[in-house]
Amino acid sequence: MQTATSRLSKDERYPVSSVDDVSAGAFDPDCLVLSKDPRYLDRWLQTFGSSPSIRALLVVVCGPSGPGKSTLIRTINRLKPINKGRITVNGSDVYANGVNINRLRSEIGFVFQHFNLFPHMSVLRNLMLAPMDVRRVSTAEARDRAMTLLQKVGIDHKADAFPGNLSGGQHQRVAIARALAMQPPVMLFE
Repeated sequence: MQTATSRLSKDERYPVSSVDDVSAGAFDPDCLVLSKDPRYLDRWLQTFGSSPSIRALLVVVCGPSGPGKSTLIRTINRLKPINKGRITVNGSDVYANGVNINRLRSEIGFVFQHFNLFPHMSVLRNLMLAPMDVRRVSTAEARDRAMTLLQKVGIDHKADAFPGNLSGGQHQRVAIARALAMQPPVMLFE
C-alpha cells in the first residue's frame, strides 16, 4: 500500500535540500514556508486555511542524512549564515541589520543533537541557569519552573544528578526541559 508521502518524488518530499535553496522562509502564527515552490504554501492553505485561531504549529523536516535539515534549523537562530532569502520569526527578520542576536536566541528554544548539557552542573542547575541569567528570574522561581518541567518529562528524581550519571534518554529529556525553561515561543529540535 502506498502512502501519500511515498507517491511523492524525492524532490517533493524533501523540497529544501540546502540553505541555498531557501528563497523565502517565515515563522508566523499561521504559516511556515520552507520552499520556494508555491505549491507547498498552496497545500498548507488548502489544508489549514489562514485562520488566526491556529496557536501552535508543528513542522517536521525529515529526510536522509545530508540534505541540510540541521543547517536549516541552525539558520533560524543565526548559528549558521544564509546566502540568500529571508527568515522571519514572529514577524521579525532574523537577518535584518541591527537584530540583537542574544535577544533573538533567548526567544528560540533549541535542543541540540548532542544536547550540550553542562557536565559540571547538576540537572537542576542546568535548567535554572538561563532563566536566571537571561530572564533575571529569581532562584526560587527558576527552581520551581525547573522541577515542574523535570516532573513533566518524568525525571524529577534526577534533579541532583550530574549529566555523566544519566542515560542517553535522560540527557535528551533534560535538554528538552532546559529549552522549555526559557518559555520560548519557538522550539527547534536538531
